[in-house]
This record gives sequence, C-alpha cells and structure tokens, in this order.
Amino acid sequence: MTNFENLLAEIDDFGIYQKLRYLMICLAALLPSIVTYMHSFIAPKLNNSYRCKHPYVENDLFSLAHNFSSNITELGSCGYKIGDELVECNEWVYDRTFYQQTLTEEWSMVCSDSGMIGTVQTIYFFGYLIGSIVMGIMADHFGRRPIMLSSFIMIIVGSVGVAFGPQESFGRTISYTIYAISRFIIACGTRGINVTGFVLGMEMMGPSRRTFAGIVIEYFFAIGQLILISVVYLNYMILENSWRFLAIGLIFIGFPFLSYFFILPESPRWLLSKNRKEEALEILKHVAKTNKRQLKQETWENLLMHHEHSITNKVHEETAIDAIKSPKLVLMSCILFLNWIINNFLFYGLGLKSSELGVNPYVTFTISALVEILAYLVTHVLLDRLGRKAPYVFFLFAAGISCLSISFISNNLIVVTLAMVGKFCASAAYAIIYLYTSELFPTSIRNTGMGACSMMARVGAMTAPKILDLSSVSPNLPFVVFGISGIICSASSVILPETLRRGLAENIKEANSLNKLGLSCKATLDEDADELEMDSLNKKENSF
Repeated sequence: MTNFENLLAEIDDFGIYQKLRYLMICLAALLPSIVTYMHSFIAPKLNNSYRCKHPYVENDLFSLAHNFSSNITELGSCGYKIGDELVECNEWVYDRTFYQQTLTEEWSMVCSDSGMIGTVQTIYFFGYLIGSIVMGIMADHFGRRPIMLSSFIMIIVGSVGVAFGPQESFGRTISYTIYAISRFIIACGTRGINVTGFVLGMEMMGPSRRTFAGIVIEYFFAIGQLILISVVYLNYMILENSWRFLAIGLIFIGFPFLSYFFILPESPRWLLSKNRKEEALEILKHVAKTNKRQLKQETWENLLMHHEHSITNKVHEETAIDAIKSPKLVLMSCILFLNWIINNFLFYGLGLKSSELGVNPYVTFTISALVEILAYLVTHVLLDRLGRKAPYVFFLFAAGISCLSISFISNNLIVVTLAMVGKFCASAAYAIIYLYTSELFPTSIRNTGMGACSMMARVGAMTAPKILDLSSVSPNLPFVVFGISGIICSASSVILPETLRRGLAENIKEANSLNKLGLSCKATLDEDADELEMDSLNKKENSF
C-alpha cells in the first residue's frame, strides 16, 4: 500500500511548489526574530550611558562638564554628593551617542528600577512557553493555516499595544502592565509561526529534505536580526526619532504576511487525518500540476487504503509512562532537558547581551547576527562528517570557556571578540541540539520528547534576562554564569550516544539497543540488546 511519502515521491517531494511555499515560511520566520529582539532597542539597558541630573542646572545634558563650584561634589549614576552626604537622585540625563529617547528613559528604568527591563523579557519568554503548548494543540485541532494567520494577527495586535500602550496619562504602572501583556501576546504569536510554519513545511516534503529544510529556516532568524538593526539604526541615528516611532514602524512589518491566508494552503496530511479527503486531493493535484507531475488515481486510492488500514489496525501506542520504565531513557532525557535549558539561556542571553557590551550596540549586534549565520554554515558542513556528539560537546565547552575568560579581561575589544566567539559556539550548539534530540528519541514518543524539551527550552529562555540583570552586581557576572553553565552542559553530554548514519529507533526497545551511553563518538549498539534485536538494528543501519 502507498503511504504519504510514496505519494510525495510521485508528485516530487521538493519541487517548485514546495520550494515556493517553503520560502514563504522562511520569510515568515523573519518576524519572530525581529519582535524577539526589538525590546532590546525600545528599552535598552543603558549601563554607563546616564547619570544624575545636576539639581541646580535646569537644562543639564549628559555631555556637559561640571566644575562642581557649588556644594555638589560628585554626580554619579544613581546619586550625587553634597559634601560627604550621598543623595539618591530622581532625575537623570542620558547619553545621546547611540539612542534618542528610549522607553528606559521615559520610565526611568535605571538604578534600582533597571530590573524592570529584564522582567518584561522574562514575561515575553513565558509567552514562548504558553504559545508553544497552546498553538501546537490548536494547530492539530483547527489546522495549520488558520493558526498561522491568527499568529500574524496576534503579533500585529501586540505590536500596537507596545507602540501605543505606554502613555504618560496612564502612569508608569498601567503603561508597564499594558506593555508587558502586549509583549506576552507577541511571544505567543511567534510560537504559532515557528511551530506551525515548521510543521506545515515539513509535512509537504519527503524525508530526505527535512533535515536540510529544518536547518535552512534558522538562517532567516539571523537575517531577521540584521533587518531589525537596520531599522533601529535608521530610527535613532539617521532620523533621530524616539522609541515610539520605532515601535510604530515595526507594526507594519507584520501586515504583508496576512496575505498568506489566501496563498498558503492547508497541509494535505492534516486534512487527510481529519477525513477531509476531497480538500486534500485538490491540493495534491495542484502540487502535482505545479511540479509538472501527474498524480495517478491508483496512487491516491492506495493512500486512502493505507490511511484506513492504519486507523483500523492500531496497536498499543507507547507513551511517556512507558519511557519512565526505561532507566537509560530517563537518564538520557534528564541530560537532554538540562542541555535544552542551558542551550537556550546561552543562545538568547548572549544574543540579548550583544547590544550591551559597552561599545557601539549597532556594530556588536550586527556582528552577533553575522556570527550566528556563520555558525550555521560551519555546523552544516561538520554534521555529516564528524557526527553530532563531538561537535556539540566541543561547541558547548568552547562557549563556556569563551564566556568565562571575559571575567578576567578588561580590554573592550578582547571582551567583544570573546563574546562573539561564545555566540558563535552557542549558536552552533543550538542548531545541533534540534537534530540531535529528534534522532535520540524513538518514533513512538518523539513528539512527546521534543515537546518536553521545548518546554525546558522556554524555561532557559525565561532565565536569560534575569541572568543579564546580574550585571548590576558585577558587569561580567552574567558571563561567569554563562561560562560555568556551558562547561557543565558540555560535560553532561559526553555520555550521550552518537547518531550519525544510524537508523532511527521506532520504539523504546529499539532506543535502548541503539542508544549506547558512553564516551564513544561512534554510533554503536548496546551489548545488552538481544540477538534478534541486534540483527534487526544492524540491517536498519546498513540501509542508511
């Protein structure tokens, strides 16, 4: 009987139709990147780019040099001295070298209130967590296409809240609440685009193209960062506008994607799973026509027979409960959970920190995005040559050492260089873990395993902004935390099995046989597997 992969092969599993739709999905991936990092420029951490306003100078400016002829003897970032007495200030002046008026300035989110900036980003990543769960469930129930459109609308609505929610007449507390809720809504929307878009693309491709497609989409996340920094530079440096003009401009970036509702079709796989056979057939005929192929009626009828057979002959489906009974799988899962947490706060933490390194934020953020693209290029070259495990362990260890080294360096150029090396290695590890994890879990619980890892990832992302807040204690303390975490993560991964050119486990029993824990960087079978299982798995490996 014909399965869906056989049918796709007949009508071309990566023809013109799939390439154009996949490009559309990749373009949509620009949007989550832009809105994720926009907060770093609407409400940047200004570090040493502000000081107390001189209480006796009405039109004080950051650039003004005071001779302190009055009884004011020192002007600091958070207080000034009258004689020997330190007085906390409640007004500040700001450096205009890189930014015009920001939300940080408007709400005075400096000194003891600087943590408000990181709290908003933590709320945003909490939206990541909720969106990953809710949008995935809704896409399975209502379809990929309507949820993707809903996600674009959520981002636009949230962006409107970000741009117009903060108002002086509302007061800081209400404005801050509106802003944080709007960022939460945006985050939920990004998950709908990333999760649903990724699935929509994968479901229209054959197995041989899915690894390639899953990796290429990551480039667009980095390209989105380059688009964002260009818009930010235009707003602050050329037009000399405030943060509000930047936020308003970003609203309109989402509007072109509303057209996807009319040009991006539903997934035929999902339609078939919901017994909407006629709609699925119409889309598949259109795919065949665009790819200059022909969908045979016999192939379609065989697919329907296979679909009906799979429904009527279901056997016991393994669940997470079955996985808990396997000590090896539990240990491996715990290691993966730790890795997903640390990977995400390293990746997002270094990304967010790139605009706060004490030098030109436009240069460092641009370099960070370019470094991310380079990391993906290098990773793609290495994965099929050196495998998954060795590069992954190395990149995590190198990221940790790079970040830890920053705590001993005072030269700005060397600090930026080491931070970019850390970002390169963290990006490479971040790219590898998606593929690596999907190959370690058996097919029977792969979605469950990936979903659990995705939840752990959001915990890591939520942690990143609060780790960055540690810079108020010591400027290099976040890098110390990043460094130690990266080294611990690397060390925990050395016993994970290699998966290069190895067959995918279909069930937990196969996973226990395939996933031999140890220091080896070669894909080997576990000696504890029974003889019949070994023969079966060896045949599977030899077919790859």
